[in-house]
Order: sequence, then structure tokens, then C-alpha cells
Amino acid sequence: QQNSGKMAHKLSEQEEAECRECFNLFDRDKDGKISCSELGLIMRSLGRAPTELEVKDYVKQVNKGDDTFDINGLLDVMQKSYKSLQEEEEAILNAFKVFDKDNTGKIDAEELRHIFVTLGDALTQEEVNESLKLAKIDQNNKIDYREFAKVLLPQPLPRR
Repeated sequence: QQNSGKMAHKLSEQEEAECRECFNLFDRDKDGKISCSELGLIMRSLGRAPTELEVKDYVKQVNKGDDTFDINGLLDVMQKSYKSLQEEEEAILNAFKVFDKDNTGKIDAEELRHIFVTLGDALTQEEVNESLKLAKIDQNNKIDYREFAKVLLPQPLPRR
């Protein structure tokens, strides 16, 4: 299925090489198959940030019937899950806007902490503390979430 009518992203040679390298690392017994339970982890290690729901959806698409997927399944998922940085940033900003009732562009640091530990894939206190270190909290205990969103964007893998 095409995502909202736009052209599917074509993986670059570099991206495809990274996918193959990562697949090979996870394919410990070298049978060309990896357990579907590892798909989310692999996607995240390749710089994607899928929700658990998205991962379940991708697993359904690539499952070979024995709870495994192959390299073609991974390449397919990585192509389908591609989002431009602009799309990623928009998604993050839209999520924050929900909590910005006065439309100030800021969100309360304590409220953000609460959101992080209770909603979705809840983070540990330690993960929240690490995230909030990246946020610039002003003297009113508010965070400019437009700035914070840039920090939260998936970072490309470091080039070796």
C-alpha cells in the first residue's frame, strides 16, 4: 500500500548496504532468516522510529509464516517506513501541539515528564531524565518544543 499517494522512497545504495550489514549481524545462524520479534530493534538500529503498532503491522507484511523474515522483507519495510526529516519533525510537533493548550509553542517540563512515563511505549525515569537534559528548560519550567523536536529527530547512523 502506498502511503498517502506519494512515491515510495527508493533506498540509496548506502542505505541498502546498511540494511544488508545489519541483517547479517542479526542473522546469527546465517540461514537468511531473522525472528519477527527482532524487526523493531533492527528498524531502530537503522535509524527508524516505528511505534509498536507500526512494527506489528510491518511484521504482518513480512512474516514468512514461521515468524521469520528475510532480507527482502527488511528492505521492503525500510523503504515503506522511510519518512523525510520534515515529516518526522511535523509528526513530533503535532504530538506536542496537543499539550500546548495556549498555543505558546511551549510545554510544561513536568507535564512532558508525565507524558513520557505514561503514554505509549512508556520510558523509564532514566530515559526521561536523559531526554529532558537535551531540552532547554526555561525559568518558568517550560520547554520550547520546536527546539526540542529537532533534538528528538532520528539521527542518521554514524558513518564509519
